[in-house]
This record gives sequence, C-alpha cells and structure tokens, in this order.
Amino acid sequence: MRNWFMGRAAQEQLTPLVNGAYVPPEFKNNIISHIYANVLFPEQAPVLLMVLGEPGIGKTFQVKQVCQHWGVHCELTSGATFQAG
Repeated sequence: MRNWFMGRAAQEQLTPLVNGAYVPPEFKNNIISHIYANVLFPEQAPVLLMVLGEPGIGKTFQVKQVCQHWGVHCELTSGATFQAG
C-alpha cells in the first residue's frame, strides 16, 4: 500500500467529488473516458470497465461516486460472479 504525502498547496487544490469523497484524478479520468467512449460510439458494443485491486480499498465506492456525479447509471458486478462453478 502506498503512502501519499501532499503539501498544503496540493491539498488545497483537491476538491471533493460527492458527499466529501475524494477520488484520485487519474482514477476519475479513466472512468470518465470510458463513459465518453460509450456516449460517442453508441453503435459499437458498450465499453466495459474492469477495476482491479485488493478487497476493501474503495473501488466500487469511487466508481459509484464518479457515476453519481456525472449522472450516469452503472451496473456493477463482482468478479466472483464470473467464476466457473
């Protein structure tokens, strides 16, 4: 797990996204680019976004915050859903 240190100036530039939640800009931009791809090319198959990471680090929460902020409906599923039985 990374330790992030930000100076005061950097902290002042952060703006909460929704309900005071901070979403890293790179993560937010990746989600937004997937949303744009779906909107710009509706005739193609929907662009799916897979977010990988350790359990409990906030992947689902952050995706929900970005989608809520942009007014986008999203269908979330777990990787366990796709496991072979």
